[in-house]
Amino acid sequence: MSLQISTAITYSSRCARSLLSILPQPSLQKIYETSSPNSILLFALAPSSTTPPEVLSDITSTLAQLYPEHVGCISAPLPYQYLDPKIGGGPDSCSLAYAFVNGVSFRSTISGRVEVQVGRRHASRQRTEGTNGTTRANIKNSQMRIISDLPKFDGKVNWDDVWARTANSLTCSSSSRRGNGIDSKTLPDALRNLEYVCSFITIFLYECHSVSPSVVHNILYFSDTAPEGLATVLEALSHRVVYSLHHWSSSYTLYNGSILSKGAVGIAFNSSPSSTPPVVELSFPPLVALSTNLNVTSREGNLILSLDSGNPTQLLLGAIRKHGLSSSYITWVGKEDEFYVGVIDPSTQQISQLHRINAGDPSRGAIALDATSAPREGCIIRLYHLPRDPVPDTPTYIPDTIPNNISLFVAPEITPAASSGDEIADHLAADGDRSVVSNAFLAASENGFTLSRGAQGPWKCVVPGGRTGFRRRKIGKFRLTENTRAFGGAQSRTDTLPFFPNGRSNVRPLRSFATAVNIPTPITETTTLSNGLTVATESHPHAQTATVGVWIDAGSRAETDKSNGTAHFLEHMAFKGTSRRNQHALELEVENLGAHLNAYTSREQTVYYAKSFRKDVSAAVDIISDILQNSKLEGAAVERERDVILREQQEVDKQLEEVVFDHLHSVAFQGQPLGRTILGPKANILSIKRDDLANYIKTNYTTDRMVLVGAGGVDHQELVKLAEKHFSSLPVSPNPVPLGRLAHSRTDFVGSEVRIRDDELPCAHVAIAVEGVGWSSPDYFPMLAMQSIMGNWDRSLGASPLLSSRLSHIISSNNLANSFMSFSTSYSDTGLWGIYLVSENLMNLDDMAHFTLKEWTRMSMAPTDVEVERAKSQLKAGLLLSLDGTTAIAEDIGRQLVTTGRRMTPRQIENAVDAVTPEEIRRVAQKYLWDKDIAIAALGPIEGLLDYNRMRADMSSMVY
Repeated sequence: MSLQISTAITYSSRCARSLLSILPQPSLQKIYETSSPNSILLFALAPSSTTPPEVLSDITSTLAQLYPEHVGCISAPLPYQYLDPKIGGGPDSCSLAYAFVNGVSFRSTISGRVEVQVGRRHASRQRTEGTNGTTRANIKNSQMRIISDLPKFDGKVNWDDVWARTANSLTCSSSSRRGNGIDSKTLPDALRNLEYVCSFITIFLYECHSVSPSVVHNILYFSDTAPEGLATVLEALSHRVVYSLHHWSSSYTLYNGSILSKGAVGIAFNSSPSSTPPVVELSFPPLVALSTNLNVTSREGNLILSLDSGNPTQLLLGAIRKHGLSSSYITWVGKEDEFYVGVIDPSTQQISQLHRINAGDPSRGAIALDATSAPREGCIIRLYHLPRDPVPDTPTYIPDTIPNNISLFVAPEITPAASSGDEIADHLAADGDRSVVSNAFLAASENGFTLSRGAQGPWKCVVPGGRTGFRRRKIGKFRLTENTRAFGGAQSRTDTLPFFPNGRSNVRPLRSFATAVNIPTPITETTTLSNGLTVATESHPHAQTATVGVWIDAGSRAETDKSNGTAHFLEHMAFKGTSRRNQHALELEVENLGAHLNAYTSREQTVYYAKSFRKDVSAAVDIISDILQNSKLEGAAVERERDVILREQQEVDKQLEEVVFDHLHSVAFQGQPLGRTILGPKANILSIKRDDLANYIKTNYTTDRMVLVGAGGVDHQELVKLAEKHFSSLPVSPNPVPLGRLAHSRTDFVGSEVRIRDDELPCAHVAIAVEGVGWSSPDYFPMLAMQSIMGNWDRSLGASPLLSSRLSHIISSNNLANSFMSFSTSYSDTGLWGIYLVSENLMNLDDMAHFTLKEWTRMSMAPTDVEVERAKSQLKAGLLLSLDGTTAIAEDIGRQLVTTGRRMTPRQIENAVDAVTPEEIRRVAQKYLWDKDIAIAALGPIEGLLDYNRMRADMSSMVY
């Protein structure tokens, strides 16, 4: 017999207490009493999501009392998705697997995790020191050097000497700092005792119990989630097979009455000297092979740098497209994708290791693996895909009658929804509720298992449904019955419990497991009142604050040349008192609420909003409705406000960026409402009367052009009732226009320029734009992505030379500008897409404009996959991060409803951005940039700026 296992058995039951009845069975006691003096109880206890704390304590206490020498752990429920239905398992079942084995038990406190290299990293950087990877290399190199120089006795290696020399070599490395080798004086406490632990295992294995390493074929240990230290040291046993099951990070191992939360406990199986090594079994759920055999030609750390001397990520992406697993525009491999690298055994052409792909970079080519190190050069690998959707014909593990085999599984995470209810009560439990699997020790862990087979080194398997084990011959079978669906989330568990009874005060209570909570995504609810007013909300039940406001489809675009500036003037007058509240009472009420009341005007919208506590939403709505409908617009207040607005205009004129953009609008939309400024000319500010303000309200503040928005701690139905109460008297337009429908005449873009030369200014300010797209245009998101490709740059930033935008490299390396900012401004039916540059290099303004426009024309011909993917990531981050807070959410809802008539959810926005491809960028660039008229606004010392026709020619030039 190759393994000295007296018996192996696994019980599974919906009633955890029923497992207690099997422990003191006379047959088991007899087996234990008649077994070898070195016989040890090996067990794995998997509580269900409903196992009572006291039952778990009773089981562990009984095991400790009946079998004093034991090694065990708290494991995950058996993965019923991959087992014969007769075995049971799942979130509602508690299982106990145990075996009596002849071997040597040990405890290890060796810890340490090799640092995995993930994220952006220069593939050419060769780390020779200062990393845990070097530590690992030092360990392995020292072992190989020791083994090659070892004396042999009777043809056998003196393994005591191996352990001693390995331990000494690890502690003799000279280093001044942690990470430069292993120095016991600088390492953390867990590694400082490395020599002692190695000696401890040596004595335990080979002296106290006289177990020769030559007959130790297998080592099985239960570890925490960082087993790399022990696994690396055990590589000295180069011809042994080492198994490790990682127990739950929130649970414990048990070792001869002790309860441990760190390190590892295990057994070295003792076999007869003449026995043949057991067969190692390894199997996985159904995998889709995406490639044929590929050779690893370059690697570093956990990165595969090249396969068959080619780009690994491009090979993977090509295989993904070839197998129809994703759309053709996918050019990035992320953590959400279930793709794997399988290491192929040349002799059997079977998978010997399987590593999950964490990320891939098409430009640099590297594939990052969820592993401490990538397969070495010369290894044969294949690319695989693990289907997420249920597969009706999933191989299912079926134990057979060959005695005493051990199997370790990777259990999928289990959601609370998978649990069907409470544990079965004792008086309801029946014999048929308990399943018994003879001749098999079955254990599982959500954290995976580690398998080390000599020269291959330790490998951690985290593939859901992955299985390893050992037995005399390979007899494991699979049957097509189940599916491979891996449930997400974490298993729920009762609160803290005393793990081991017997009144041990030094035992920490077991921390309760995390419970996954399915938080519904907030939705935007809309209701249209009988008078045409739209009410929209996004409710966040747990928010303690709320933003409510009115968005009006009316701004400076709704004015005439004579009334230009009225909308902004009216915004100022809104807070000067109403028929119900004078100015002082209005300000005092807002302050007493602890609220914030504000308003702003743009070219197409006027907004009044308030932010308050959720309990004060009704008061905030009352105040907003009052200032909208009952403002007194007193003549004296109008006169006072003129001076305020004139001073504001003077401040705006000092902001050169605002001045340039006002001029850009004036030339791009000449003689049209969008070309006017928001504040209006000084002459209009001085001439606006109360009647002008009243007429503007009467004409534009109608229900069909207004949206009442609430976000945060707002209930939709309550806000609807408040709207009916406070806004029912709003005027109704005789010719209502639905939201999102153009209420103005279409605006035409005019290619032209305005230059205001002022040599006293230190820098030239230049804005160049083409006609952009409106809010509702199908090209809206591709144009935003193209703007993100151009990017923003400012030389005052410390990392400005390192920005990834190609234009930023050209500008910074040639000192062509101080800064630039790309923009994409949208309105109802048109927009402006362009760039704003500031430069003090007055002699090279022509080059600055030339290379900027050359980058624009390049978008029409050759946008790269990498820059498009980077721009999409930056764009999604910017758009989604801008929704941080109730005011930002309310702004997004109001603007979208007023301009498009609907609101896109963040998920829809993310999907729209993801759908942008290099081909889309090329298409919109050819449509909106290639050989199109431009509008130019320039201010400052701009003598060196090329004339309009020269710059216009660059919009279609093929010459760089």
